[in-house]
Amino acid sequence: PVQDVQAGWVSNPEEKELLRVDIPEGRIQQRKSWQSPINDIFQYKGRMWILLDGEKGELKEGDPETLKEISTVKMGYSPSSLSYSSRSKTLWVTQRYYNEIWEIDPDQRDILNRVAVGREPVDCLSFKEGGRILVANSLPEGPASSYPVSAVLDVVDAGEKARSRRIQLPNGSTDVHSLVSDHQGRYAYVTHLLARYQLPTNQVDRGWMSTNAVSIIDLDSEELVVTFLLDSPQQGAANPGKAIISPDDRCLYVALRGVDRVACVDLERLHNRLKEVKEGKANLPGTKTIEDIPNDAGFLYGIRQFIPTMGKGTRGIGLAGTRLVASNYFTGSMLVWDTEKS
Repeated sequence: PVQDVQAGWVSNPEEKELLRVDIPEGRIQQRKSWQSPINDIFQYKGRMWILLDGEKGELKEGDPETLKEISTVKMGYSPSSLSYSSRSKTLWVTQRYYNEIWEIDPDQRDILNRVAVGREPVDCLSFKEGGRILVANSLPEGPASSYPVSAVLDVVDAGEKARSRRIQLPNGSTDVHSLVSDHQGRYAYVTHLLARYQLPTNQVDRGWMSTNAVSIIDLDSEELVVTFLLDSPQQGAANPGKAIISPDDRCLYVALRGVDRVACVDLERLHNRLKEVKEGKANLPGTKTIEDIPNDAGFLYGIRQFIPTMGKGTRGIGLAGTRLVASNYFTGSMLVWDTEKS
């Protein structure tokens, strides 16, 4: 996560470090070692919480200036992500291997509630002014012989401390990775794979085995709007991961871990195109109705850009003003891309 337009926090999992990096200069300003790798960082009104991986995972509050440890909450095995509810004034932590999301009092440093969710929750975000928590579950539930075979999103009521709704992703959805919402709180975007397990296994190209997708969730109605593909007919967008949205809500950026690129989708033109399809006014060769979109690799033609990250293993992305920052796991490098000049 990037803190401001000049500097950002970057985790180094191999060395179990948290680095503060000067974005314009590409220089490390500060570093601190931890007991285990960092899974997530969250900042809110001058406070910073750090979620540590491992058999004995921990949630730590640290001073954002000095990185001095302020408090610790024991979290069990490998907690995966965290968010903050402004309504309940509590932190919510997804527990991937417990199939739960935990509510944490950041002041008393206590575990207040444990809410059962789907299979392997990996990300969460708060919406409706902190009254709801949207939880991304990585894997489908039930046997592979059932229908549909797809992951679900869970909506947790932050007041009732219980799951209030489930949102089914399209058949074949798996490896759900990241959630992000626009700054108006209208839509959430979730990255995942869309497996084509019902097709014969005689070719890999043209998405016959698996495609790479983003699903749009209407946060008001808490329903799935549509799923679209990040792939193009000529180029795959393998393993979509972390997603972020520009401050003006114009661009959706998605880290593509399998091809070492970042996909940039023009959100204004995307939603205009979706509106045209719903009204029957779209002039698209592969899409006539909204149901065609998850199968149309050409749907984003002209409104999506692929940005190479000049490294291997693109995982983390963030924004520092007009600069897009992408970190590469295997090469230990970072790309800084000026979005105004691209």
